[in-house]
Amino acid sequence: MRIPAGRLRHRVYFKRRGTGDDGYGNEETAFARFFPATSGTVAAEVRPLGGSERIRADRLTGSTVYEVTVRSNSTLVGLTPDDILVQVIGGTDAEPLNIRAIVNPDMRGGDLVLTCEAGVAQ
Repeated sequence: MRIPAGRLRHRVYFKRRGTGDDGYGNEETAFARFFPATSGTVAAEVRPLGGSERIRADRLTGSTVYEVTVRSNSTLVGLTPDDILVQVIGGTDAEPLNIRAIVNPDMRGGDLVLTCEAGVAQ
């Protein structure tokens, strides 16, 4: 069963880690947009599920878990937890979300439900 289109009110895009030459003969790793490939965004439903605070390196850090639903397509079939999702709010990129889990709830490829987390290292 597909999510109703009216619930897809948010805009997102995806980035994937890639490697390249830094111009000095060294290999450099960075995230680059991979879907949509050049520009633009896709419709999604972004729902915060909750947050938590942890002590890391003697500092209090907060993280928020989100459930993000997007329509599946042939490009997103290759999506992995190594990729990141970026929500666009008011034309500006928000904090990147680390993808923690990817679920295909109807097992037909209609929608993908991503569990994502913000506020943690990428």
